[in-house]
Amino acid sequence: MPSSTIVGSRVVALEAVMPKKSPSQEQAASTLPLADQAYAEIRRRILDGEYPAGTPLSEYQLSADLQYSRTPIREALRRIVASGLGTLITNRGVFVAELSAQDIAEVYHLRELLECYAIRLAASHISDAEIAALKAEQVRAEEFMRKGKDRDAYDMAVAMHDRIQAVANNSRLTRFLDALSDQSHRLGLITLRHKGQLELALSEHRRILEALEKRDPDLAEKRMREHLARDYETAMAAALPAGSRRRAA
Repeated sequence: MPSSTIVGSRVVALEAVMPKKSPSQEQAASTLPLADQAYAEIRRRILDGEYPAGTPLSEYQLSADLQYSRTPIREALRRIVASGLGTLITNRGVFVAELSAQDIAEVYHLRELLECYAIRLAASHISDAEIAALKAEQVRAEEFMRKGKDRDAYDMAVAMHDRIQAVANNSRLTRFLDALSDQSHRLGLITLRHKGQLELALSEHRRILEALEKRDPDLAEKRMREHLARDYETAMAAALPAGSRRRAA
């Protein structure tokens, strides 16, 4: 795992919130500009694996599939490329970005640096009410897992990471993490399909919450770092063929 302590080669545990939309949210989405609607749908399909790595994102095909004109599709694709989910290849067009060992290492290295800092800040001033909210979300995540609702459990796990960011109360830190959110979420959903990953991640989250409840920044950082290191290894195993898992420098 690339880290600030193993120099050379992540923080939400890789996990940017993508909660399922309520009917009211769906209605609100329908009032967004067409380019925003097109972007949201293309983004969802990439993150949920409907458009795998290397899939061509043709303006013509997307216009037909999504029932939008090419103008909002073109703007949506610009944003897909800017987010890191797409790659523009000269004279060929836009493709869903491939994942390499270096890509995964870079995302996790940055998450580690940022999320470990966030949890140190959070541990130093978290309130009893905020601890209670985090515990309630952990309970809900575990209930979803027991019911076999893995995606709902994953969304709750992501919400925990976001709440820690909020408690850290550093707007610039939040902006940096938001910039990584799509790539983090894409990897998070890939690791979710790895057997045993969800149960292990939620167990690690419980240990992180215990450290926060003790208001111990060193212990909270240590447990977050361990969580992200293991998550990194899972992402490498789940996202890449065995022959391409050489650790990035």
